[in-house]
Amino acid sequence: MRHKTHSNLLFLPFEISGFKTNQRSSTKYLIQKFINLPIFLFLFTLTCVNLFYCDGVLEVTQTLQSMCSYGHVLLRKILLFSNTSKLEDLHSCGTFFWKYDLFGKKLGHKFRRKMTVARSICFSFSIMATVVAVLFAVSPFVYQDQDLPQPCWVPKPELLPFIHVLQVFYVLELGVLDCFLDFTFIITCVELEIQFSLLQTALCKVEIETMREEVCFNILKKCSTQHVLLMTVHKKLQSTFSFFFLITYLLSVEGIFVQLFLIHEVKVTWGQFLLAILYIVSVVSQCSSVFLVASNLEAEIENLVCSIYGIDWYNTNDKKILTFVIFMIMNAQKSLYITGMGLFRVNRTVLLQILRTGFSISTLLQQK
Repeated sequence: MRHKTHSNLLFLPFEISGFKTNQRSSTKYLIQKFINLPIFLFLFTLTCVNLFYCDGVLEVTQTLQSMCSYGHVLLRKILLFSNTSKLEDLHSCGTFFWKYDLFGKKLGHKFRRKMTVARSICFSFSIMATVVAVLFAVSPFVYQDQDLPQPCWVPKPELLPFIHVLQVFYVLELGVLDCFLDFTFIITCVELEIQFSLLQTALCKVEIETMREEVCFNILKKCSTQHVLLMTVHKKLQSTFSFFFLITYLLSVEGIFVQLFLIHEVKVTWGQFLLAILYIVSVVSQCSSVFLVASNLEAEIENLVCSIYGIDWYNTNDKKILTFVIFMIMNAQKSLYITGMGLFRVNRTVLLQILRTGFSISTLLQQK
């Protein structure tokens, strides 16, 4: 029952980046580790130093926005360097999942449509990242008082073109990193949601009273094995992205309150206003995509308990069947949800909390 559901195109950047475990001795990986990463840290340091040379609230908020953007890049780089093997496992785990058409083409079509929507969301974010990168690249030519797409301390004027290219490159790289990291999470969550739904469908078809006990036993055994597999994948997903969500929470709050404060307290041009709105929309969209799929997965997992309790186990005296039912009930009672280092659940509630916290901090700063 093997069915690979991941879109290879979405993960193409990872395939050619040199981060794969079997490419650790390749030239591409060495370039990533000893050239790309140090240059990025150099640019990030220059941006942080720029805080000491800011003249006015506008420059401070723009520098904080720049630091927030680079924070997203740094977070994804850390995740790639530290969790490559886990990410590869998540990418390949689809080969052990059940086929979508296992219980009919109608249900299979529904699941394929759900996965198509998830992939479309992923592609739309790639397009959005490209658009943002283009806007950043041309912004110095549109605004005469702006030398670089983002505020940055420039030690020597001769470095200005070089830093300009670096800033555009790393904004583009953020979109490329999204193509693997964020999309790995989205696709895996949707896949797990589908698999838990298939598992519920299989359990609902178990009717001990009307079916032979041997058939029921084989179905329950298969369901129990699949349940353990899904729990293992979920655990790996949690361990891989737990730190990611904690930092994403903090960076998203910072990005939102900085932009709101900028809009309310500083006299900005229409272009700067539109860029601020675009930044907020991109942050909210990115958070919504990952937080909502995690919330949907959590709800689907909770529904599994009802399906297990719905089995008419009381119609049999077969100890093997009763053992598997009890085993599945025990596993289903374990809470499965994605957290940010155990501090909060990744779901719709936290998504609203990010927006509320960003707005609250912005309001408090305006009153001072």
